Amino acid sequence: MIIEPELAYYVTLRATDEEIIFLKHLLEEDTKKHVITNFFHTDDFHFHRQVAKYARNDILENLLTTILEQLSADEYGNFNKFVDNSIKMDSFNDHMSVFQAIQKRDPLLAKDIMYRHLFARMKVINPDYGTNLTHSEKIRDIRLEQSEQQK
Repeated sequence: MIIEPELAYYVTLRATDEEIIFLKHLLEEDTKKHVITNFFHTDDFHFHRQVAKYARNDILENLLTTILEQLSADEYGNFNKFVDNSIKMDSFNDHMSVFQAIQKRDPLLAKDIMYRHLFARMKVINPDYGTNLTHSEKIRDIRLEQSEQQK
């Protein structure tokens, strides 16, 4: 959740025009695969890998590659086969939105969309994901308010 939004930010600043065209080509190929397989095609990691590569941060690219390889080898690779097609479509649309932000060279938008994309994927895997974070944010706000009142 921390790595990829930053990579999306930097790819908008560092990718060449040719690399952006290649990202577009990847998504066009995904569109064809999704039409043919009715969204049974589940490997969307190549888009994430290319974003990491074009962000030109070798450490984060290597870290992300390791994470994605682990996910592919683990149950996540099979899990996505059973996800509802509408959720797969949402994920694909997120990729398109990230790409559009990259194409517009809007790093903050690309970062925000990537974060929302990953958060949504985490919610698919674990529906309770983020509920503790929301609760923690409420507690933080209460503590900040109490701190201000004590001043």
